[in-house]
Order: sequence, then structure tokens, then C-alpha cells
Amino acid sequence: VMTLGMVLAPCGLLLTLTSTLTPGWRLVKGFLDQPLDLVLYQGLWDMCREQSSRERQCGQPDDLGYFAAEPVRVARGLMVTSLAVTGLGLLLATLGVRCWRDEPHFVLAGLSGVVLFTAGLLSLIPVSWYNHFLADRSVLPAQPSPVTVQVGYSLVLGYLGSCLLLLGGFSLALSFAPCDGQHRPRPDQLGATSQRKAGFPMPRPP
Repeated sequence: VMTLGMVLAPCGLLLTLTSTLTPGWRLVKGFLDQPLDLVLYQGLWDMCREQSSRERQCGQPDDLGYFAAEPVRVARGLMVTSLAVTGLGLLLATLGVRCWRDEPHFVLAGLSGVVLFTAGLLSLIPVSWYNHFLADRSVLPAQPSPVTVQVGYSLVLGYLGSCLLLLGGFSLALSFAPCDGQHRPRPDQLGATSQRKAGFPMPRPP
């Protein structure tokens, strides 16, 4: 479970970081008096305009007040907080798992799992809230119909990263289970035990 958590948590951090920085939370297309292949990518920090015949142009002006919408502002704060908490959780996991030692620190590894699970919740909440109001133009401003809005790739990455953080944190939190002293003995104890049990048992008389 420790190895699984140490694999899933960094993957979740990478996906969450990509989701936070990339401008692809929502796709807006179908503008009037504009080319049919024009797509506007909206993120937490930037908006980009893209056409099949031109390169992507970022830094587009926010004429409708998209960045002032409450789901965007809350997502900014919670996603950055989730990244910071994830970094803290990975630091605790590294010190707790202690791959360079024969015996891990179970309490510290379990505590890192709780921290990483919390980081997953902190990123899952804004992603789910944004997705809930994705098509609500009164909350997330967008041009009226026939303009259409769709889920962007950054939102999908945010969901995946949050789930990986939750699974990785839960796996590491299972390290609390061996804290009752039922874990495997130390290597010196294994050697002593193997020496005592060498040979075959003699049959006992009836």
C-alpha cells in the first residue's frame, strides 16, 4: 500500500498542476460573424483563441467578466492550496516510507496519507463546482446562443488528478494499521529466529 501511494500521489500532483495552469477548463465555440473553426479556451488564469489555420493566441481580453466569476476565483485559491498541501504530503510520505531503511515509520506514512487525501478533496471541490455551473451563463459568463460551451481538457485532468490523490492518500493512510506492533520483525530478529529453528523436530514419545 505504501508503494501504491508513492506512485499515485506524484501522478495526481502532476495532473492537478497541469489542470491548474492550462487554459482549458471550458471550450467556447460557435461565435457569430467569426470563422466556424474558432475556439476560445478558458482557464483559471488565461484565455486563448485558436483556429485551425492559425496558431493559438493567448492573453485574450475578458470582456464579459469571466475571471471575476465566483467559481473561477474559488477554484484559483483551492487549486493552489491543494498543490501546496500535496507537496507537504509527499514530503511526509518520503520521510515516513523511508525507502533507504529496512523499517518504515508507520505513523508518519499514515499521516502523509491523510494529508494527501485532504489535498485530493481540496482539488475535487472546485473542479466539481466549476463543472456544475459550466453551462450556466449567469454564473460563468459567455455569449448567448448559438454559442456553445463544452468541458475542456483541463477539467478532465483535474478530475483525474483529484482521484489519484484520493487513492494515493487512502493507500498511505492504511499504514496506520500495523502500528499495533503486528508488523514484520527486524532483520536481526529474523536471523536469530532462523538460527533457533534450524534442523528437524524430534518425534515425541507417546
